[in-house]
Amino acid sequence: RGQGALNSEERLTPIGRMLAQLPVDIVIGKMLVMGTIFHVIEPVLAIAAALSVQSPFSRVPLGQGDISVARRPLESEHGDPFTLLNAFDEWIQLKSEGGASSTHRWCKRRGLEQQRFYEMAKLRQQFQEILQEHSLLPRGYEGTSRGRRGERLTESQKWELRQMRKRHRAEHKKRKILKLDDEGGVLSDSDEESVSADLKDLEFKLLHDLSQLQEASAVRQAFTLRDTNVLKIVLCSGLYPQLAMADDCNSYRRDSEQVFHTKSKPFVVLHPTSVFATNPEYLQPPEVCNHHRQEHLH
Repeated sequence: RGQGALNSEERLTPIGRMLAQLPVDIVIGKMLVMGTIFHVIEPVLAIAAALSVQSPFSRVPLGQGDISVARRPLESEHGDPFTLLNAFDEWIQLKSEGGASSTHRWCKRRGLEQQRFYEMAKLRQQFQEILQEHSLLPRGYEGTSRGRRGERLTESQKWELRQMRKRHRAEHKKRKILKLDDEGGVLSDSDEESVSADLKDLEFKLLHDLSQLQEASAVRQAFTLRDTNVLKIVLCSGLYPQLAMADDCNSYRRDSEQVFHTKSKPFVVLHPTSVFATNPEYLQPPEVCNHHRQEHLH
């Protein structure tokens, strides 16, 4: 009922009937349905997938400030879903320009788990196919799956994928080898890791239309403030009532002591990897931020 799927008589509402047909969590399902209604389905597909897997952002260890600095361009003042979207889009762009090694280095320097991005891409595709099966996407919508582009999957590619899988199974116990990367840092690598990375990269490119993913990513990066606000409404409609309000006394607390209240649980704190935990100024009203800037200038 909290998602508007049931009325006061415990009967399905129109959106409840739509959600009942989708084999996904009700929160994700409502995001997807609202994304199609408000014509922002591309970013919603990516964010819904990102929220359905473990975050690729690991906690930055003490003394690893270079990781925090490298992450800074990905962080969004609009919150964690948008930061995840920025990271996914950047990863897609790197995939289109290079291979497994370039995205592996990019993830390592930012403390990101590349496996999570592969999981996001796979889930994103599955959500898209579910919407298409239930006629919830516009007629003629071109997705990023290669399902209808089978002619691009050559027999040699399929053979290469089978061979790499065999190699991966046969070489999973090979010893680790230390080597220097192109910036002089020491990386722990092995034949097994190399085969595994190449295997995932090949599977990814066989199962997804990378040019379509890149095009969708470019469109999202050109979003206006209005587009962003519409996307926020769609995300909130799915997450409700799991939304938090800042405590009235937060302005008197240190950044690390900020607390928030949800409908069902008061006094919750931010996760340490949240963009708002590392950038508490994002939560300040504009007039407060401007006041602090002026004080700093004086």
